[in-house]
Amino acid sequence: MLCRDIGTTALKGGVIPNLLHFFCPGQYIGEEPVILRPHVLQTCQGFRLQTIFHEALMKAADCDQTYLATQKALLKGDSKVDTNFSIEKDLLLYKNRWYIPKDESLRRTIMEAEHDSKIAGQFGTYKTIGRVRANFYWPKMDESITEYFRSCDVCQRNKVIRHKKFGLLEPLEVPMSPWTAISMDFIVGLPKSDGYTKIWVIVDRFSKMEHFIPLRTKEHIK
Repeated sequence: MLCRDIGTTALKGGVIPNLLHFFCPGQYIGEEPVILRPHVLQTCQGFRLQTIFHEALMKAADCDQTYLATQKALLKGDSKVDTNFSIEKDLLLYKNRWYIPKDESLRRTIMEAEHDSKIAGQFGTYKTIGRVRANFYWPKMDESITEYFRSCDVCQRNKVIRHKKFGLLEPLEVPMSPWTAISMDFIVGLPKSDGYTKIWVIVDRFSKMEHFIPLRTKEHIK
């Protein structure tokens, strides 16, 4: 576990200490019903990084120039910085999630903790992404997690493929005479020549005879 739950929740009358505790359906505190809905749970939980991971994150942040530049811009109040960024205890947050610097070993540590550990339970791609996304963020995070999942030996040997089996390749039939079967393609983005910037290429699959038809820029390819 990289984070520890330290949250408290506020209902009308005061603050209820929590929390590492879930209330039963229909339970009341005073006159207030405890309803475990998503918007309520969001106000009930807060997380703090474990000490060792916190130190590793601080060390990685000091080596990431982009991370440091974003921090400085936020402290100066630069309006060009993405409004989703914020700073908490000298660490950068993105949409209230810890922003992870460009450090592959640190990112791998997070993915291992949220996928390989006994608590994580070796879930699939989407659940692992959800677990990581709950507390952390870095650019192209979903792609990194998907690639990590595909490299997991345990998952590749034990996960059941749930999609329909792929069909066999069906090659095109061999034509028996000219111009009974053709292929075509477009060459676009050419320098303008007499108003033409595209070429429509048509090839006879039997004789390999070709026709090149110039097209103007305003002619849409459909």
